[in-house]
Amino acid sequence: MSMKRHLLIDMGAARTRVVCVGDARLRNEPSAVMMTAAEPPRILAVGADAGAAVERTPDNIRARRPQMAGRIAEPDLVEKQLAFWLQKCLGQVFLPVVRPCLTLTVPCGAMDYERKALVDAGCAARFKTVKLVDELVAHAAGMDGRVSSDELMVVVAVGAAYAQAGVVRNGAVLTQRMIHAKNPRDGAAGDAVTAELRHWIDTTFGLSVGEDQVERLKCGEVHKIVGFSSSEECFKTVEVSDAQILHAVRPVLMRLTELVEGVIADGAQSVGDSVRESVRRHGVFLTGGGAKLKGLADFVREAAQVPVVLAAVPEETAIRGLERLEARQ
Repeated sequence: MSMKRHLLIDMGAARTRVVCVGDARLRNEPSAVMMTAAEPPRILAVGADAGAAVERTPDNIRARRPQMAGRIAEPDLVEKQLAFWLQKCLGQVFLPVVRPCLTLTVPCGAMDYERKALVDAGCAARFKTVKLVDELVAHAAGMDGRVSSDELMVVVAVGAAYAQAGVVRNGAVLTQRMIHAKNPRDGAAGDAVTAELRHWIDTTFGLSVGEDQVERLKCGEVHKIVGFSSSEECFKTVEVSDAQILHAVRPVLMRLTELVEGVIADGAQSVGDSVRESVRRHGVFLTGGGAKLKGLADFVREAAQVPVVLAAVPEETAIRGLERLEARQ
């Protein structure tokens, strides 16, 4: 296929990553669409410009994520995102008579109507063909070189809005589990960690902090919190340790551990003891942007009593997996 005629898109709840076949550059922007609140809504921005406005929009502007809690909440917005990426990546190369192809990741728990909605959105955005790849399959391919494709892999992908786990072999998900929740604090993914951490900071120190600062805390980039104390009406700084952060989000991590244990048990029941043997030999593969929480892999390893392999760049594993799958075609 000629250069820049095929787009690979990993559209997560928080971030969208895009690669054009033949162009090694990775594009990475928020999965957000900004629009007017009045009916009918008018699209104002997509991607980075919309993401910057998510927490600071006036009443007459809305900033939305097309994916919410692991569900394809608004297919019309997905279409707008796909059209945006087509134009941004291909620019003047794109002509109505030269319609590119699209390969798009889809959550393993997506219903048939959601999968159809994604295909319809891609066609409406002017793609010639739309191929869906289960996220777990893409993540497994992104760990290429660890295990051959015809061997079993237990893959746990921690995203922003949901966590999913499955047994994968030869590009197929043999058994799977997923945790998503309308209330972020009830989930087991990145949003749940953020919500739990902000709640802990508020109740422990009486400080209100922004999401950007919490994201840096999660990754271990900073250990000082600068927040506003409403009781003292001033900004204060406190320092926290990695151990304190892990303890604060322990309820979320325990749900993730239960997900790992559950999918291994499901796999052993449906596929056989070869699943447990694969875990003993290769470990559980932990990936996804939410897996960047410092100390997460060690926590799961100790709590579930299984070896855990953390992806080198967890947030890019799925899009790199799409590249490898495409290269095999």
